Amino acid sequence: NVFMTAWNEKEFTDKNVLESLLLGAFYGSMLGLLLYNFFIFLTVRDESYLWYLLYLASATATYVSSNGLGSLYLWGNSPYMGREASPIFYFFSISFALLFARSFLDTRRHSPRLDQVLFGGTVLTACFWIIAISDASFTFNYAYAYPATFPIPLVMLYAGIMSLRKGVRQARFYVVAWAVFLVCIPFYFLRDLGFLPDSSAITFSVQIGTFVEVILLSLALADRINIMRKEKETAQGEVLIHEQRALMIAEGARDTLEKKVTERTSELSFAKEKAENATKLKDKFVGIVAHDLKSPINAVMTLMQLVVLDGARKPLHQAHKELLEKAVESCRGMMGVTDKLLDINRMQTGQIIISKKLVSCRQLAGEKIGVFKFLSEAKMISLRNDLPPDMTVFADPDLLGECFANLLANAIKFCNKGDEITIFSPEGRPGTVAVRDTGAGISEKIIPDLFSHAVKTFGIGTAGEIGTGLGLPFCRDIMEAHGGTISVESEVGKGSTFFLFFPPV
Repeated sequence: NVFMTAWNEKEFTDKNVLESLLLGAFYGSMLGLLLYNFFIFLTVRDESYLWYLLYLASATATYVSSNGLGSLYLWGNSPYMGREASPIFYFFSISFALLFARSFLDTRRHSPRLDQVLFGGTVLTACFWIIAISDASFTFNYAYAYPATFPIPLVMLYAGIMSLRKGVRQARFYVVAWAVFLVCIPFYFLRDLGFLPDSSAITFSVQIGTFVEVILLSLALADRINIMRKEKETAQGEVLIHEQRALMIAEGARDTLEKKVTERTSELSFAKEKAENATKLKDKFVGIVAHDLKSPINAVMTLMQLVVLDGARKPLHQAHKELLEKAVESCRGMMGVTDKLLDINRMQTGQIIISKKLVSCRQLAGEKIGVFKFLSEAKMISLRNDLPPDMTVFADPDLLGECFANLLANAIKFCNKGDEITIFSPEGRPGTVAVRDTGAGISEKIIPDLFSHAVKTFGIGTAGEIGTGLGLPFCRDIMEAHGGTISVESEVGKGSTFFLFFPPV
């Protein structure tokens, strides 16, 4: 049956004006929604927004085609577009709606089986729009493809309800959106069957349903962002609570330590209080422990030295004497470690004042080579000073000497008999002092943490020497205090080269 309506000229004109206004409002609103959500997508970069935008654009294009506006304003009298534009855009919109549902409801995680159904629908509609684009069969589109997609809105409504039942809160607006759309569809078909009058509201019922649906889906996306923001705030609150608890535990441990230290010595208590006001908890703890170790080590070393000296009056067994001398040397080593810890702590808390002046690099390097000459000769390692006589830097000589000493000690520690250690200035790198050795080299895995206080990277030397892992981080602190840098190039089995760079005066 064909239903026709007869109009007089005035009523026909009024109807056209009304429909033009309705279509203008519809397409203007859809375009506004498209632009609004596009700018939100540029901000949040969320996958669900991308599928929503593509669904919104393809749904709008579907109505442009079915309302005849495409032929009127866009593709003119093209036979191909006249036949295939509507099915192409329609199948596009269904595909993007399914992709949006999968992303927005996260069905892959919450409902894997339902996700497979939605994925299958996406593949099916993709096949349909490929057929439509190819213009293979106009009859196929209307006889088979269109009817095959009619259950899809019901499937998406079902997906929203199942997600809502599983606690996916953002599915609330999603369910309402598809419910509204499905409610509007019967009015359109009942009009075509002659059960409802041919009014503008009924004629455009599907477009009205789509318009309400996309608004509700936009609200669903906004609700999802709010839910994610609240979840993030909740998670941050929980992290803050855990941090506060950890801080309370740390403060409790600190108070206990402070009480014990105060009972031992008022001088140490004063040093602790000063460090507490000037440094972080870690730096303060290092300073307290280093001070606390120094006194008993010094006392033990003094007592052992007295025993050795008393051996002149009461001779000791040679083995006992050697053991005491080794113990004294061990105490000296421990005192050196303790002093290095204190130097690092004072450097980080600003208690060491940098006193810069022009320093002859060759002369300072020569002094440090003299200090380590006995140790290098014992391992049959050659030390060379190839620094230019006229090379000077603006630095603190004591702290720069510490850097030279640390680098020379490390090089000797990891060199074998016959290896060579050279201090030189690389060509093309003014203001740079390099210490190169032909020793064991350093693994690439260790190099990133070599100058870090947080990670101790120490090893055993070629003669069994044991390091502390403190020297190189201390060198980095010294160089940074001078406005310079320290770096290393190394290859396992071929040696290492450390570079000290000083900024120009």
